[in-house]
Amino acid sequence: MGYQPIDYAWTLFGSALVSLGVGALVWPRRRVPGARPFILLMAISVVWSLSNALEMMGLDLSTKLFWANVQYICYGTIPVAGLVLTLQYVDRASWLSHRRVMALLVEPVVTVVLALTNQWHGLLRRDVFLDLSGPFPVIAKTYGIWFWVHAAYSYALMVAAAAIIATAARNMARLYRLQTLSLLIGFSLPFVVSLAFTFGLSPFGFDVAPIAFSITGALLSVSLFRYKLFDLVPAGYSLVVASMGDGMIIFDESGRIVDINPITAKIIGAGEDVIGSPISPALAYHSTLEHAVQTECGREELIVKGSQKTEYYDARWWPITDIRGRRTGRVLLLRDTTETKEAQQEALRQQRLAAMLQERERVARELHDGVGQVLGYVGLQANAMLSFLDDGAADRVRDCLRRLVVVAKQSHMDVRDFIQTAMSPILADSGLFEAVNALLERFTETHGIEAHLVDSRSDPQRSFSPAVDAQILRIVQEALTNVRRHAAAKHVTVFVTDTDDRVHLVIRDDGRGFDPRRVDGTRSFGVRIMQERAAEIGGRLEVVSSPGRGTEVQVEIPYFPSSEAPVAVAAGQNDCKKEEFRGMRVLLADDHPLYLDALTDLLTAHNIQVVGTARDGLDAVKQAERLVPDVVIMDVVMHPCDGLTATRLIKSKLPQVKVLILTMVDTEDIVLEAMQSGASGYLLKDLDSDELVRLLATLERGRLAFSPNIGARYHESVARVYREAAEASTEKQMISQALSDRQVEILTMAARGMTYRQIAGALSLGVRTVKYHMAEIITKLNVKDRREAIDLARKARL
Repeated sequence: MGYQPIDYAWTLFGSALVSLGVGALVWPRRRVPGARPFILLMAISVVWSLSNALEMMGLDLSTKLFWANVQYICYGTIPVAGLVLTLQYVDRASWLSHRRVMALLVEPVVTVVLALTNQWHGLLRRDVFLDLSGPFPVIAKTYGIWFWVHAAYSYALMVAAAAIIATAARNMARLYRLQTLSLLIGFSLPFVVSLAFTFGLSPFGFDVAPIAFSITGALLSVSLFRYKLFDLVPAGYSLVVASMGDGMIIFDESGRIVDINPITAKIIGAGEDVIGSPISPALAYHSTLEHAVQTECGREELIVKGSQKTEYYDARWWPITDIRGRRTGRVLLLRDTTETKEAQQEALRQQRLAAMLQERERVARELHDGVGQVLGYVGLQANAMLSFLDDGAADRVRDCLRRLVVVAKQSHMDVRDFIQTAMSPILADSGLFEAVNALLERFTETHGIEAHLVDSRSDPQRSFSPAVDAQILRIVQEALTNVRRHAAAKHVTVFVTDTDDRVHLVIRDDGRGFDPRRVDGTRSFGVRIMQERAAEIGGRLEVVSSPGRGTEVQVEIPYFPSSEAPVAVAAGQNDCKKEEFRGMRVLLADDHPLYLDALTDLLTAHNIQVVGTARDGLDAVKQAERLVPDVVIMDVVMHPCDGLTATRLIKSKLPQVKVLILTMVDTEDIVLEAMQSGASGYLLKDLDSDELVRLLATLERGRLAFSPNIGARYHESVARVYREAAEASTEKQMISQALSDRQVEILTMAARGMTYRQIAGALSLGVRTVKYHMAEIITKLNVKDRREAIDLARKARL
């Protein structure tokens, strides 16, 4: 084999170097769909360029034919690799079974074999000789019949790949369209040059397609760094966004924003240019976005405060994987819960108001009794004074009048205190201890006794029910009344501390104090009322005092009153026999240690083996995989991963494990979501312990377990969902019959929050054309305006 230097060959060596460099740049991203066939394409391009250069430099016909036959390996494999890359890039890798790829390679393998044996059959080329008419010798030949079969097959694969890319680009976001355009140009350029060579239009009769591949490599280098080619996963948009109406962001594994729909872009104040960028502090609510990237799964409430209205969003995130189970990023969903939140706040306000009304009724009875006693006292004193006047005992009458003045002042202050408390809406509009603080401030202003609140709770957000709040407020009010009446104090302080399971309230004054063993009836009555109030909410109240040392009213209120906390059940107390549970293995998941301990004692008392406890959803998933229990008893509200997300993960990995929800949350949507996530029952924590054990036995026998009323509400919810689905199906059918396919597509995009300009860009239409279609939609659907058309589309779940 002899060779001669040719200037043009250096261009081919440069092309090989460019292809090698691009392949090396993509190699670190080889796990991204489409990257490996792209690297293979670059490797084949290197071989093609080098073998083409060596063919050009060859001096004799045998040398040139050898390298020409090597190039047939490239001719056959490049179209197949290009099609594989295309299908993986647009997330159609499911079409590429091993058998189908092998079938695609049959023709290239046959072609290579025929090229190596062409001298005996001439199916690829005939009449071969060296053409010396140009600046350097080239192979002249006449193509055989198999060459045209091979050319038709290769060009058909390349046209199919280009068509798939062009079709996919129409439905992708701007960044993906730029990526896809670079791929389309990169595929088309070598295709056009090769076609020119096949039909004899190449300069000097020589194939310059490898040079075109060097240009392709340069284009893809720009796409690699500017448009994040093989950094992002565009399939997330078509798989998730197209079927959702909620806000959504997709992150890749490095924390960059891969995709974002218009609703979310509006919330965080971002445009399309944010796609491909990392999370920036310049973005609104970036801390929530960072949290979503840094944790496996989770749930947060996102509060968006506007100038006129505050909006609430339920933010949830979890990993997304491709069809091979490889994790490609995370998806963050934002569901608008503003209406639900406002309804909950209004319901809570109504509960607080109802509790206050009930308390007012009770106080009214107490006040009635107090006023009745005072009036009775006044009546008796008046009759006595009449008798004294008849007897001429003026001094006795004067003493009675002095006592009446004192009682009248005392009663007047009591009535005024009650009126101020009853007329004040502070408990309905704020939390308990804000109301206590306001009560203390008013006490200081009215009576001149300095009163302060010292709140040292570890979790100020933790709260009681409205009914418990009202009782605690009345205890504080009664204690202040006793201070005013009896203590002669200058200062009073209310101290608030807490532990995991209870709140400690101490009302301390610096007054004269008293001996609790020698207490008058009035003070004894007030203490008894406070103790009764504390007992009603599961708490305990003690009075500590001594003469000259002031007084302390000490109150303990549990976060979980005894009526709600589970207790161990004695043998024979429950209808379910202990033997019925022998061998049942249970995993508990709850973020309240006290409740976990009590529930463990209860289950252990019935021969139920508690194999582990978890404090959040992620811990529950890990322990369930390790321990494989029969039942997981799961709370809903846990951080950082909630019980519903954990239920889905457990059921996806361990479908045989039953998950029983045990929570204080009884909202209808949460119950429905829990059952849809795979739960086998839904129980409330206020359930009687006997009933809890009985329902566990029901669960073991393969039935669903529900708290009273929850089961009926769940079945009603399911029925309603089916009714709404049926109604949506009817509406969707009506819309499909009334509108053209293009109009349905436009209406669907509008229902997802897209503007006319965004719809026009996505469908490659003019803005005026989109507006014309919308006017036609309004007419055909017989609605007033665009808003009604969108409402109808959302009702049909387009």
